[in-house]
Amino acid sequence: MMVRLEAPRGAAAALVAALLVTGCGGTEKSADAKGSSPYDRAKTLTQAEIKAVLPQAADLPGSKRNNSGVLDLSAGSDKRPCAGGELGKCVAAQGVGTTVLTKEGEGDFSFTVFAHRDTEAASKAYPFLWKDAGTAWIIPSEKAEVGRLGDQSGAQRGEHDGGLGAYIQIRVGPTLLSIKTNTGVAHTPHTDKQLTALAEMFTKRARQAHDGDLPTASLAN
Repeated sequence: MMVRLEAPRGAAAALVAALLVTGCGGTEKSADAKGSSPYDRAKTLTQAEIKAVLPQAADLPGSKRNNSGVLDLSAGSDKRPCAGGELGKCVAAQGVGTTVLTKEGEGDFSFTVFAHRDTEAASKAYPFLWKDAGTAWIIPSEKAEVGRLGDQSGAQRGEHDGGLGAYIQIRVGPTLLSIKTNTGVAHTPHTDKQLTALAEMFTKRARQAHDGDLPTASLAN
């Protein structure tokens, strides 16, 4: 079931593409030296929690929301491979939510939450999503620096068929987060500082949800 909040034509394709990537992605860890994390045993985010983690226009000052939606994939998640993977190698997310925000002069920002059944499933899905949604989307790409976020994280920037963009991926326990920025060809690419701010906000919102709190992290704070 999909909850469609807004559906202007401008970002509909981006939303559909993100929601249909049902599973998996970087390479850097930011858990402690033993590899443990306070979110290792966190529960799968519900549809309401997925929706709450997604930033609103007010969280990115000067932006407007073009599209937003949440998919419940729990019924068949064990019978589908994650994006870019094969059945048996990784399991698709049980729920996926995406919101697309647009800011004049900066382009589109697509935030996606992949709620997996547990940390193990999210960990296995991580490299597949990284390859499918990251490497294949930006060709060629170069590494972007956003620091060590969540339990795993990575970022890259480059060119794609729509112009210039960046891709950020983060894992917080059983939850995978991805951010795609698309500045088009007429705008300056986002700096590492700008990408880091977006990634830190999104990571904190996921942690707040897993802690049982209402996500409030915002670039307006």
